[in-house]
Amino acid sequence: MNRVLGALVLGLWAGCASAPEFNYYTLDMRSSGLAKPTANIEIAGIRPAEALARPEILIQAEPTRVEYYATDRWVSGIGSILSEKLLSEFGAPDSSRQTLALDGDVLAFGQIDTPGGAEAYIKVELSIRKTSQRRNEIPLFKKTYERKMPAASASPADVVKALSSGVEAIAAEVAQDIARIPSEAEGT
Repeated sequence: MNRVLGALVLGLWAGCASAPEFNYYTLDMRSSGLAKPTANIEIAGIRPAEALARPEILIQAEPTRVEYYATDRWVSGIGSILSEKLLSEFGAPDSSRQTLALDGDVLAFGQIDTPGGAEAYIKVELSIRKTSQRRNEIPLFKKTYERKMPAASASPADVVKALSSGVEAIAAEVAQDIARIPSEAEGT
């Protein structure tokens, strides 16, 4: 009996010793300073597409085939990570400005393998509303933002850096779009 128990413990220990180690990633949460919003922006919700709801980082290996990194994962859900990065880009609220609500869907967020090398690809559909509006009401504007950013290499770390840069560029474009909203529409 002791031999069986010893073999079982040894087998379990050997199995644990060979388990893969995971690497966890998030976007660079420091503000780039590119976004200069004319209103305060609160995030009402960012929802990832089903393929992005997994913790693994997605790779579009071919036009009709996706893969996921086996041991490289997001530290939390893409909706949460993207929300946090956008808030960082939009900056602290300013009491002299109106507040608008942003919500949307993440349609693509990961790596694309191209003949020229790896690229980070982001596609988000975002809506801006008055904070008093509900999601089923017509937003002040709704737009699909898309960015492809070259990655220094096909490593997850380089792809995540490129994704961070892409989100920074999208945040700057969102801020420019908000500046075009007539000021009477901004009221809450």
